[in-house]
Amino acid sequence: MTAIIHCLHVWRHYLIGKLFVVKTKNVAVSYFASKPKLSTKQAHWNDFLEEFDMTIEYKPGRHNVVVDSLSRKGQIATLEGEDRETRSRSQI
Repeated sequence: MTAIIHCLHVWRHYLIGKLFVVKTKNVAVSYFASKPKLSTKQAHWNDFLEEFDMTIEYKPGRHNVVVDSLSRKGQIATLEGEDRETRSRSQI
């Protein structure tokens, strides 16, 4: 949820008055609006989110390949680094 709030702050001037959909692989975020009891921080976020004409949809990671690959960028870089080390050792 923090990432969504941050992005909405950054792109607020583009998004106010536009209908858009936020797709997330976090199922808990998709139920945020229907949560009966909110903490103080969540209530503040909810007030901010009400300024936008948007819906939040859950899309499982295995079906949301682009987002899933972006969130695993560090893991992929580590694997590629290990692969390069293995190749350089085999060439020695």
